[in-house]
Amino acid sequence: MKRASLAIGIAMVVAGGPAGARDESYTELFGGTAFLSRLPDGPVYGSVRVIMYGHGYISDDCPDAKAGRFVAEYDGALEVDADGIMRAQLYPHEPGPVATPGGCIATTIDVQQIDGIRIEPYLPGLDMTGFGWLEWQTLTAVDNTMLQDGKFGTLYTSMAFEPVQRPPEVAQ
Repeated sequence: MKRASLAIGIAMVVAGGPAGARDESYTELFGGTAFLSRLPDGPVYGSVRVIMYGHGYISDDCPDAKAGRFVAEYDGALEVDADGIMRAQLYPHEPGPVATPGGCIATTIDVQQIDGIRIEPYLPGLDMTGFGWLEWQTLTAVDNTMLQDGKFGTLYTSMAFEPVQRPPEVAQ
């Protein structure tokens, strides 16, 4: 199976409130936030996508499997409390959380290393986007089962938010 390009132009999952009915989540993001403007007056809801980049031995019949690079994606509904504490339950991206950079779903990987992690939060009610980082975890012990099932436990995270940057409108 093929999936659209992963690394560039990822569409954010926009959630208007807490996550709906889904299978049990095995990963929670938890931590603090920073806003360029003031903290929200009450809880705000949005979405978050966690993208892991890594390399290993890919056994699937993918055209770019020999390169050994993979991208794993997880989505969740994000809640930020008025005190700046954020939480999100993460779920594996559909149709498959792990793929090669060319978009081929990878189900069997002997993971050698996680090279990087990108955390992309979005708060539509405040029209804010941002970035996040893991506070101290490196996920060096990740294996194929953890990648496929999204089983990482609690990931201690910080996030920073700023207003969405829009190009100026052109006068007609």
